[in-house]
Amino acid sequence: MSDQTGDKNKLLLDAAIDKLDLPTLRHIFKDMCATSVDVRQQATDRLLLTRLQKHVASKLPLALFDVKSGKQINQWGDDEDDEDDEDDEDDEDDDAEGEEEESE
Repeated sequence: MSDQTGDKNKLLLDAAIDKLDLPTLRHIFKDMCATSVDVRQQATDRLLLTRLQKHVASKLPLALFDVKSGKQINQWGDDEDDEDDEDDEDDEDDDAEGEEEESE
């Protein structure tokens, strides 16, 4: 029965890789991590996940995925930090304008 599950996962994974269907990929990641108890199946799953990671990386170089949770990871940290960076640039502009006003 575990062979059928492995074959089904492989077919789904191949189809999802070809289409870069991220919701399906996340589901497969979770399924593989939760159901692989056979050592041979775990090795096959790792090989498939490695293949998937290489394929996705070639298509979407900025997309990183946590294999266990199946969630996408931002390469530069969480999104809140990115928003803060934009605010910092605005603050610098405001400071420069403030200095100009003081000199007049």
